Amino acid sequence: MNYTYIVISNKGFTTKDECAEYGIAAESAGKILERICDVTTDFDEITKLVEKCNKYKLSLVHMKDVVEDFILGR
Repeated sequence: MNYTYIVISNKGFTTKDECAEYGIAAESAGKILERICDVTTDFDEITKLVEKCNKYKLSLVHMKDVVEDFILGR
């Protein structure tokens, strides 16, 4: 199956400032196959992760492990 990784966003609000939380999803033909929300608040970092997943054609079965490594490595 052919799919693409994309950045997803959940905007949340705190009492002080607006906060965006970003995650990653795999999509194919406009359908979300898998998603992991609330990975980071750093848009640039999640974008780099998504670009690497697409560049190296990450298998969907490894998506959760890669995100876990990303979180633990920060």
